[in-house]
Amino acid sequence: MSHCNPANDPAVINGIQEVYGLKRGDKVEYTNDYGVKFAPRTVIGFVSDPPETDYEYTRMVYINSDSPWFPVDPARLRKIEGNEDGYANH
Repeated sequence: MSHCNPANDPAVINGIQEVYGLKRGDKVEYTNDYGVKFAPRTVIGFVSDPPETDYEYTRMVYINSDSPWFPVDPARLRKIEGNEDGYANH
C-alpha cells in the first residue's frame, strides 16, 4: 500500500502557503498525544479540503515525520528557531 507524500502532492499544497501562523518550511516542535516531543520537524504542507465529517477536523498540517501522509493538529506544534539541531540556545 502506498501513502500520499504531501510534499510531492500539488492537490495538498497548491495555493496554501500559511495556516494558523505556520508556513511551509517552518521548523517546529511536535508534541504527540502522549506528551512526547519531536524536533526539529519541518512544515511541508497543509490539508486543502478537510473531509466532511460530523466532528471538527483539526489535523491540518503535514510535517516531515515517520508518517508524512498523516496531518497533525496545529495546536500540537510550536515554532522553533535556533541552531542546526532546531533548538534555541539557552
